[in-house]
Amino acid sequence: MATQMLSIQPDKDEQLVLGSLTSGSSTYQVQSLIGKGAFGKVAKCLRMEDKKIVAIKMIKKQGCNEKQTNREVAALKSLKSLDPDKCNLVRWYQEFTDKEHVCLVFEYLEKSLYDFIKERNSKPLLLMEIRPIVQQLATALYHLKAAGLIHADLKPENVMLVNHLQEPFRVKIIDFGLACNISAARTGSYIQSLFFRSPEIILGYPFTEAIDMWSLGCIAASMYLGTWLYPGRSEYDMIRFISATQGQPPHNLLSLGSKTSHFFQRFKNSTTLWQLKTPEQIHKQTGVQPKETRRIKLSSLDGLLHVGLLFDYST
Repeated sequence: MATQMLSIQPDKDEQLVLGSLTSGSSTYQVQSLIGKGAFGKVAKCLRMEDKKIVAIKMIKKQGCNEKQTNREVAALKSLKSLDPDKCNLVRWYQEFTDKEHVCLVFEYLEKSLYDFIKERNSKPLLLMEIRPIVQQLATALYHLKAAGLIHADLKPENVMLVNHLQEPFRVKIIDFGLACNISAARTGSYIQSLFFRSPEIILGYPFTEAIDMWSLGCIAASMYLGTWLYPGRSEYDMIRFISATQGQPPHNLLSLGSKTSHFFQRFKNSTTLWQLKTPEQIHKQTGVQPKETRRIKLSSLDGLLHVGLLFDYST
């Protein structure tokens, strides 16, 4: 479910899946299409046997999607023994095939954290609102680590509010399309959405489940700021913003990154010391002009302590 949960008008292709979906044991009436991502569509459906509302992710069966679908199903199966409510993970019911679609059936959740913030005109959240969200996401990541999984795409679109009216700020993590076993983590993997991509992934450095904690930190800061912490339009912009705020990664780690030379150059007469390339050098190298896209520039993360003075957090 790698998508922001927005109501959208179905296009000609999407109209093909409106109607009903049938598994071996259940029939689902498609009520509306509520999301669309690179690997599938998400529909709000009524399960006819018990009139329960569910969300069904429909992935068209074709070569480029097969590996992605198998990875997601494997991750969901490995989490089946966990209590999804206690672990703050979306509840998965079943997998079935209907015509040309592989269908994954999940509990229906109200809205994404992305949409919730957008509805508030990106107003910063209060600390009393941020804390329970971060605690629940940290709990989810703890259980994913225990299960040997890296989520690899944690972002506000993949954090869902369960039912904000009845359970304020109760959240769950969705979308395991990029999830992988910790033991199978491969250097050079193209994972994580850009704004939440960790230095390990950007630099092509060996990574662990810690990359999910990096994404969680970026989410927490963005909720507090009311804007993205690192809104880079390219990986160079991302590592440039990260270095400006948190300092350049250690030289010994840079030397181990398979992509370090894309963004850094070695000091003359040195094989271990690195210096971030200038925007001008990157423009000459790639033809793409780096851009300053940050609304709030922090010289260190300690600056978050003072940013609250810019906003009224009393309400």
